[in-house]
Amino acid sequence: MIPVGCLPLVITLLGFGNNQCIASINHLATAFNQKLIVTSEFLNNTLPGLRLLVLDFYTPYFDIITRPAIYGFSESRRACCGTGLYEASIICNLNSNSLGICSNASKYVFWDASHPSQDASKIMAINLFEQGKSLIP
Repeated sequence: MIPVGCLPLVITLLGFGNNQCIASINHLATAFNQKLIVTSEFLNNTLPGLRLLVLDFYTPYFDIITRPAIYGFSESRRACCGTGLYEASIICNLNSNSLGICSNASKYVFWDASHPSQDASKIMAINLFEQGKSLIP
């Protein structure tokens, strides 16, 4: 699971004016991830022939959000679409002129208030590939 407590929507709705990631929500995400690892190891050991791979989404995504400049981003608190705080999904369609889209999406970690931008997704995909390639026989 990703660092849900760092999503613009979550910070806006539950941060009570604080612009920082919400640690208590991120703690729930890391606890879930730990249980997922334990469960997948149990299943791998219990079911012959099964090979579950659990890749770490949380750590690299958290790093991109909290240290955006290292990855070439200048904005990690607000999303590219609309106000960058609430909007999501179809409301942020490129063909929709009602909310407005930022002029340079490549500088934003988030496309909308809950989804990564194309550039952030590309960085995550490369990271996950690197994590997983040594695990595949």
